[in-house]
Amino acid sequence: VDGHEEEADKIRASASRLMSDSTLTLLGPRSDLASVYAGADIAVHCPTYPDPFPTVVLLSMIMGKPTIGTRIGGIPEQINDGVDGLLIDPGDSDTLALAIIRLADDPSGRSRLGRNAEIRLRTESASVAQGRLIRDVYDRVRLAKLAK
Repeated sequence: VDGHEEEADKIRASASRLMSDSTLTLLGPRSDLASVYAGADIAVHCPTYPDPFPTVVLLSMIMGKPTIGTRIGGIPEQINDGVDGLLIDPGDSDTLALAIIRLADDPSGRSRLGRNAEIRLRTESASVAQGRLIRDVYDRVRLAKLAK
């Protein structure tokens, strides 16, 4: 919430007006994100402002969670719509609700999207690709030394 206290207050106020405390729990800042994601069925990150590289999307995807994000900032580069997550237009609350309902009603679809997201991040992410390049260089050096 650092730097976004006013926005967080508005979200909390809207949530308390719209639903009971037993329906929605706003967790606030957390240091145990792995356990939060592990307990989730769906991750939603739908800002209305551009973020060039929202790590919240990558964290949910690497945890194998189907992620719904907005077509803004770097999110469309992170989520392949319909393949490893779902994309909606910023501010489109009706489509967001439908996407959440769709995933909530489709356990196998949630599983497929989450599995695809995790596989893609583990095989195509920049750090994995860089690791492969480094490994290939070491392999070439090792083979060159063996050949001498």
